[in-house]
Amino acid sequence: MLVYKIAAEESMQKAAFETKSINNSLEMKEVKISIDGSWQKRGHNSLNGVVTAVCSDKCIDAEIFTKHCNGCKMWRSKKGTPEYQCWLVDHQCESNHKGSSGSMESVGAVAMFKRSLQKNKLIYKEYLGDGDTSSFNDVIEADLYKEYGIMPVKLECVGHVQKRLGTRLRNLVKAQKGTKKLISGRAQRDRIDVNRKAKNGNDIRNYNKELTIAKEPKIYNILLYLLCLEYSILLYLLCLRYNILLYSILLYLLCLRYNILLYLLCLEYSILLF
Repeated sequence: MLVYKIAAEESMQKAAFETKSINNSLEMKEVKISIDGSWQKRGHNSLNGVVTAVCSDKCIDAEIFTKHCNGCKMWRSKKGTPEYQCWLVDHQCESNHKGSSGSMESVGAVAMFKRSLQKNKLIYKEYLGDGDTSSFNDVIEADLYKEYGIMPVKLECVGHVQKRLGTRLRNLVKAQKGTKKLISGRAQRDRIDVNRKAKNGNDIRNYNKELTIAKEPKIYNILLYLLCLEYSILLYLLCLRYNILLYSILLYLLCLRYNILLYLLCLEYSILLF
């Protein structure tokens, strides 16, 4: 086991050195980091988990967690006895995490940010992670780069956005099932799910500039599409064909159904929206 650990550490150190050498800089360097957690089994009751930090397609750091210790489990029934006290003196507990399994990712992210300078001479300036975790918030609260005046910036993972969008679409279809809405039915569900997730990811990946509301209506068209499902797929297709004019018509129709205040706000801030 020790051999594997040494080999892994050497590999991560080599990857970190290559990252610093890209711009011929062996001093501290600001980099973009991707952090994600993985567990032995699905759900939030896994006893083992690992958190990895990836930069330039290579793992430069990792943190392994476990809530299980064979020794503690075997001696649990003898707790309080003289034999237990003698065993406890020399025992090295394998468990290194006391919180929930889901919190392993947050704890691991903070730990890797904390040692990034000492271990790799790297500053993790940009954080790419799941949009549904609290890891980034914990990193911000720790404020580990305070003396350098640097605050990490959050980047959203397009893959996770697509996954969550697909989940919402399936829930929407399930909620409307049997109500004679347009989106009911297995074929319609599958088509909407696949097409919408694919277009969502492609719209974002194909756009290389800064994602601002004023500059890119195609991406924010995703929200309009979901609202169109309440009325008709045809409206969405017409919006794509005839561009901005029908966006305003669609918003007006939606406002009549939901809230006239939204329409007034759209008129006030129409330039920002489109």
